[in-house]
Amino acid sequence: MRDMINDGICLHKFYASKYFEKEINEVTKNERQMAKAPNFGFPGGLGIDTFIEFSRGYGLDLSKEVAQEMKDVWFDTFPECREYLQEKEYDEAAWTLTGRKRGRASYCARKNTPFQGLSADGAKIALYYLDCAGFQIRGFCHDEFIIEVNKDRVETAKQNIEKIAIDAMNVVCPDVRIRVESQVSKRYCK
Repeated sequence: MRDMINDGICLHKFYASKYFEKEINEVTKNERQMAKAPNFGFPGGLGIDTFIEFSRGYGLDLSKEVAQEMKDVWFDTFPECREYLQEKEYDEAAWTLTGRKRGRASYCARKNTPFQGLSADGAKIALYYLDCAGFQIRGFCHDEFIIEVNKDRVETAKQNIEKIAIDAMNVVCPDVRIRVESQVSKRYCK
């Protein structure tokens, strides 16, 4: 996965191309959206029943057979995850790579914490760096910073914000090529 990310390959499109047995450049927007459910659910160790419920948040209504097929294709697509999801030793805690501990964690939380926790650690560092740089942070939603800037500074601020966000994630993921997307608008919209 890391190598694919570093090569600029969209993991959602890549999985969808395997699942739908088509070339990656032929994957539609809806097929890419569908791929988010397995790509976000299975690394966290979701079982089939939990995955079916989880996938509803992505607009999917799956049978057990289809969900199992999606999981089988996902493991074939990312075979390194089979070993990662094997429970070698049971411990109720999980840690991020930065050493932050999550106690009393379920199996799924122990498997998900290294991904989601690391993302949260990078976001917190970015928020700190942005604040130190004097940016007016108005909000943070999921993985988005909402920052107010003067109209005459938009392009310069955009470049600086992107650099700060990338630098912050590089603190926690130095071997992954970090990319960000920015949007300028008069009001927040998702």
